[in-house]
Amino acid sequence: MLDLELIFPYVRRVQLKRDNSLSGQWQDFDHVLTFLASGSAEFVIEGVQYQMKEGDAVLMPPYSHHIITSEGRDAPLVQYNIHFDLFSDPYRMTLPYRDVWNERIGKEIPDAEQMLGGKVLLASLNKNTQRMMRRFFLLMHDEYTRNAEYSHEMERGLLLCVLSVFLRSLKSTPPVSAEPKMIGTRSWTHISAAIDYIGDNYSDPSLSNADIGAAVGVSPVYLTTEFKKCFGVSLHRYLVNLR
Repeated sequence: MLDLELIFPYVRRVQLKRDNSLSGQWQDFDHVLTFLASGSAEFVIEGVQYQMKEGDAVLMPPYSHHIITSEGRDAPLVQYNIHFDLFSDPYRMTLPYRDVWNERIGKEIPDAEQMLGGKVLLASLNKNTQRMMRRFFLLMHDEYTRNAEYSHEMERGLLLCVLSVFLRSLKSTPPVSAEPKMIGTRSWTHISAAIDYIGDNYSDPSLSNADIGAAVGVSPVYLTTEFKKCFGVSLHRYLVNLR
């Protein structure tokens, strides 16, 4: 659990993201807090499946592999994303946001940024705390967008408000449902390898299911079947959405 009295955060990015259909993979070098303001999606974080719905929120530590898939059956997926460091280190404050999924080296987490101990924190917010989360986030997004005098200080204060709402909800609401059975299974080993291969080669216009299957050592029929079971979207659709 975070002790908010001990941190002095730096907000790197504030994003309001809306998608009717989403399939993608990310790995961020900083902390990420995501709140689902609308819709539902399946999150796979470090091989663990979480079924997320409107009002749910997740806090991921640095370098967490995460995959998000949504079909947008009921409503568009609207995410409030905040990327931040727990401490305002002068060097790290110069680093822009970036997705490091395809980077193979240099993924060391500074000691000061390890207060979560690698744990993923999830919560379901009640209606009152959802309203508070929306209000604080939209104020923060406005400050981030305007980048006016004292905006960084405002962002820091509003992030502490957002984290307070989130941490309070951890204690007062049931946890988000999770399915950890994917870890270590044969199919997940192949799916994970396929995701890495796609991430390295998705810009190749000739890339096909057969190519991906051959790269990970399984038949394309088996791979796309298991992929569909896992994420609810076909291997081809995942590739198209990622592009």
